[in-house]
Amino acid sequence: MKITSVASNQFAISVNEAELATLCNCLNEVCNGIHVFEFATRLGAAREEVLSMLDALLAALDAPTGDRAS
Repeated sequence: MKITSVASNQFAISVNEAELATLCNCLNEVCNGIHVFEFATRLGAAREEVLSMLDALLAALDAPTGDRAS
């Protein structure tokens, strides 16, 4: 993983396929695998927001290589 830019609350990172899969696995486990008491307080986002992030990351991971966003 490499942080490619940082500007005023916006961050761009570059990850390889294995790193993206690991991020997806972590988010999936937190959202679906274990119970997190006071989810939003502990994670800083509502479960629905994290699930939305997971969906976007899974879509990128599942997209054919030529169709992946840059």
